[in-house]
Amino acid sequence: INNNSLITREPISRYTKISLILFIGKSKISDSASYIVFSEKSQKEFYAFRFDGNADKIHRLVLIKSTIKDTTLPSMAKWNFTITELASEAVDLPYDKKMDVKIETDEKKITLYVDGKKILKYKADERIDSGRIGFSNRNAQPRIYGVKVMNGKEVVFEDDFKEDSISRFIMKRKPAK
Repeated sequence: INNNSLITREPISRYTKISLILFIGKSKISDSASYIVFSEKSQKEFYAFRFDGNADKIHRLVLIKSTIKDTTLPSMAKWNFTITELASEAVDLPYDKKMDVKIETDEKKITLYVDGKKILKYKADERIDSGRIGFSNRNAQPRIYGVKVMNGKEVVFEDDFKEDSISRFIMKRKPAK
């Protein structure tokens, strides 16, 4: 998770569904990626669905896992993580259109739906139905609406983005001497 990220302040103890409306505007740069992060334990330990875009469209959806390479190093050591692609699917999704996204979890199982269509299904080696959730991007222009996280029929997190329920950190460069 990088500087272009929003993440919940507190982890969510258990969830079975994450739903949201995702709008990805066309990038001015040919390659872009928008991420829906879940089961986040730390900045370098999480799962995410990545929406890969090129100059024309969103062309691939990927389930990724980020892990720490060397646990003996300090937690903020640079580049001390590995991103692994667990599953992917070619898609043909247009930019500049709202997408109804649903992620369903069942302990170690995860399923991604876009506009009601099942895109990816995966079984992990560990439970992935708890932790922080968030959003990140690279060279993309995402807009996120109506985030709702459910545990069965109980709403455990909901955000309309009218108040600060997502942590925000502003990184500033030191002026050159």
